[in-house]
Amino acid sequence: MNKRTKRLNSILEYLQKNKSADVKELSERLVVSDMTVRRDLKYLEDQDLVRIKHGGVFINQSGDSGSVESDYTLLTANSMRIAEKKRIAVKAVSLIEPGESVTIDSGSTMEEFARILPGGINLSVLCYSLNILNEVVKRGCGQVIFSGGYYHERSMMFESPEGLSLIRRTRTNKAFISASGANADLGVTTKIPQERDVKEAIMESSQSRILLIDSAKFGKVQTNYFANLEDFEIIITDSDLPDEYAEIIRKKNVQLYIV
Repeated sequence: MNKRTKRLNSILEYLQKNKSADVKELSERLVVSDMTVRRDLKYLEDQDLVRIKHGGVFINQSGDSGSVESDYTLLTANSMRIAEKKRIAVKAVSLIEPGESVTIDSGSTMEEFARILPGGINLSVLCYSLNILNEVVKRGCGQVIFSGGYYHERSMMFESPEGLSLIRRTRTNKAFISASGANADLGVTTKIPQERDVKEAIMESSQSRILLIDSAKFGKVQTNYFANLEDFEIIITDSDLPDEYAEIIRKKNVQLYIV
C-alpha cells in the first residue's frame, strides 16, 4: 500500500471512531502538512465518503460507504446483477483442478460459484458461511473444513477468534474472494466489518488469490479495507468493466478475465 492510500484509510478509520475532526487534528495525527490533509479530504469528498462543513470533516453516512452490517443482506444481494455473477462464477470454477484445496469466501457471487462446483471433483474446501457450506455439501465435492463461530444472519457468515485461527492455520491452493468495492487508490473493501479480518486471513493463507467481483463495484469504496488490487493474482469481472479499470488492473500485472 502506498503512503497516500495509507493516509486515506487512516483518515476514514479515525473518522469512523471519532465521528468528526478538523484539518489541524488530522495533520498532527498523520504527521503531514495541512495542505496534504486538505488534498486528501477533497479526494474523499469527491468519492462521497466524507462531508466538509464549517471547518470540520465528517463521515458521509448517507453515501455508499456504510460499514453497518444492516446496510447489507444476502437476500438483497442475490437479486442484483444475477447474469453477471453467474458468468463470473462459471469462469472461476473453470480455474479449479481436481485434488486442489480451495477457500470460498462469503457473498452472493460466491454462492453462485459454490452452486456450480462439479460433484465428485475431490476438492478440499474451506468456507465460513452457511449458504456456501450448504452448496458445497450438496455438491459432494470432497473434504469440507468449516470455521464456525458466531452467526450473522444478514450475511450468513460465522466468525470467532477460533474460526479465524483455523483459517490462518489452513493453507489452500486457491482462494476465491468477493468484495463490495474496488478502488484504484483506496483498495479492495467490504461493507461488513466482521468480514475484514476473515478476508485478510484468507489472503494470507492461500497460494493464489482470485477476486470475483462484478463491474458495478469498481470505483466504489466501502469502509472496511482488506487488500489492494495488486494483491490478487487474478481478477474476474463482467464485460461492463470501465476501460480505465481494465488498464489499471493490467498495469498492476494482475491477470484479468472479462466475461
